[in-house]
Amino acid sequence: MKAYLNQIEAAEYCGYSVDTFRRHLRSYPLPKYGPTGNRYKTVDLDSWMEAPHKFKVIPFRKPEKLLSLAEQKAAVFGYGKAG
Repeated sequence: MKAYLNQIEAAEYCGYSVDTFRRHLRSYPLPKYGPTGNRYKTVDLDSWMEAPHKFKVIPFRKPEKLLSLAEQKAAVFGYGKAG
């Protein structure tokens, strides 16, 4: 087995269709290698298949309201004036 696989080979290695593999990569991205960044390490694929949660990306949510320093202290430490 090769150490580095392209996306089609990686999908086949993991037992997925290419479309399903791409869909999984949106939530569980893998590091890419090679001069054009289009290769996956078989070691990474094995780790990903064993524990995909280690590769999970949590989308950033912008806070609804930015708190002032006084409000942050009140929320964290329970003192100061929170408005």
